[in-house]
Amino acid sequence: MLMGLLGSATAFETGRPSTLFRGRSISGHHGAVGIAVLKPPHTSTASPIVRYTNMRTLGDPMKVTRSQGNIILTLDSRKATSYLLEVIKKSDDINESARSSELIISKEKEFYLGFLNEQHMVVEICRIIGGSTSRGTMALDREKEIKVDQMVQFIHSSELAGGTGIESAHEQAPEPSPTMSPVSTETIELEFSCSDGLSSGPPGLGSQDDVGKVETIEGVFCGASEAGFVPSHQTIVNLAHSRVQYKL
Repeated sequence: MLMGLLGSATAFETGRPSTLFRGRSISGHHGAVGIAVLKPPHTSTASPIVRYTNMRTLGDPMKVTRSQGNIILTLDSRKATSYLLEVIKKSDDINESARSSELIISKEKEFYLGFLNEQHMVVEICRIIGGSTSRGTMALDREKEIKVDQMVQFIHSSELAGGTGIESAHEQAPEPSPTMSPVSTETIELEFSCSDGLSSGPPGLGSQDDVGKVETIEGVFCGASEAGFVPSHQTIVNLAHSRVQYKL
């Protein structure tokens, strides 16, 4: 699988958690729909690119020195929560009212931990969902076990970040060989995004006033879901306004 989109909940539309539609008719209440795009592989990027809009890094990269399951005990041999609070206090991007020892206790707070590769590029971002300021532990919204010596970096969600935010690490497509036949310059872009039902969505995707309007964009196949998407070889990404792109 190259990349996938999870269907949004349809409890209010059909009375079921999820529904497969074909046109206006219901095809089923569970399952999957696949799309095959047949094109020479050398015309494509080697892997999908995930972009986390409105996000900024906080502080410098760190190493996980003690962990258990989805809980981090120490970062660079220091208590994880104390480390986060120290980084927040030194940051100029965070409102003074947000600088509290309580901000890592609630899932509603906008602090995350990015997992880095050897080049210190982000490969995964997880929410910080809880912690203990006395014991210094930090819990992440992550099913996979956190490994010792993994490089990580704190991340903050900010409406003022602008631009494309944080871009995930990805493999570049190989340069075409001189012996290859000429290829078409026409490209097709696949894009899935994680929408936020409580807001108008990321910049460029319209607003609530545009509901009902139809716009045709040539060369793009896109979709959005509040349930998130799945890039290849990764877990579900369900951070609002994040998106995955793949060019053919």
